[in-house]
Amino acid sequence: MVRDLPGAPLQRPEPRGSRAALGSSQKAVAAEFSADGRHLLLAFAGGSLSLHPIAPRPDQPLPECFLRYAEAAARAALQPDHALYDPGFASLRAARAEVLALPSGSEATRWMRWLAESRITRADSP
Repeated sequence: MVRDLPGAPLQRPEPRGSRAALGSSQKAVAAEFSADGRHLLLAFAGGSLSLHPIAPRPDQPLPECFLRYAEAAARAALQPDHALYDPGFASLRAARAEVLALPSGSEATRWMRWLAESRITRADSP
């Protein structure tokens, strides 16, 4: 249940993971997770709602290629002496290819592959 809306009529939620909703400049006044924990509903001061998917918690450790992809995308990885370094574009490209080649099946893999897809062509949410 969404709480703390000061009497404003609620409007239909934005499409799931809508980029317009994510980029909204309105202030969120309430948030609520779905019962299954897979979605987040945000309520804004103007009375609009937006619904966002939540990445699943993997039941197994993430594959090394995804961890390398995350480090390369962030342009920050730790050396054994705990110093930061930039893994470089070649590392990003190689790790991205490995992530995209992961076999489908689990919801976690679907999210990992979605994150590695081109932001220009991928769907708004997995």
